[in-house]
Amino acid sequence: MTDLKIKSHARKRYVERIRQPSHYKHLSTCKLNCSECQKLNGDLQCVVNNFGRKIDWEIGTSYREAKSNNWIIKDFNFIEAIKEKYGEIGAGRRCFYRNKNAVFVVIEDEEVPVLVTVLDISMVEGTVLDAFVGTNKMASVFSAWKFQAKQRKFR
Repeated sequence: MTDLKIKSHARKRYVERIRQPSHYKHLSTCKLNCSECQKLNGDLQCVVNNFGRKIDWEIGTSYREAKSNNWIIKDFNFIEAIKEKYGEIGAGRRCFYRNKNAVFVVIEDEEVPVLVTVLDISMVEGTVLDAFVGTNKMASVFSAWKFQAKQRKFR
């Protein structure tokens, strides 16, 4: 029995954002679906097809380490931004496990958790800003971040 079901989208995002971010940087900056995007997406699909088991092993190892050490992102603003931006991702409980620079977005429903996507740790604050810039929620976001910074200072 496997301890994690990994969606194809998550494999692609892992390779793009964690394993080879410099090679696939264009995909995160271009929104036109140009010929370079199409080439990189084709390349990404080939990598996943050819090295899927190795990718799954890396993801599984990293996820298990994060879960066993309880490395969970509990940033309220980030969790609210994900809800604001994407709505409900699945029927189960969402968990955000962090290991090194990877954030695993996992839906824990039924017996086997489902990995739906992988974010780079730098995307956490960007997700919050994207969701709340121009809204009245930004003041509370900055207040929370300021409080967290003070807490880190005294540790």
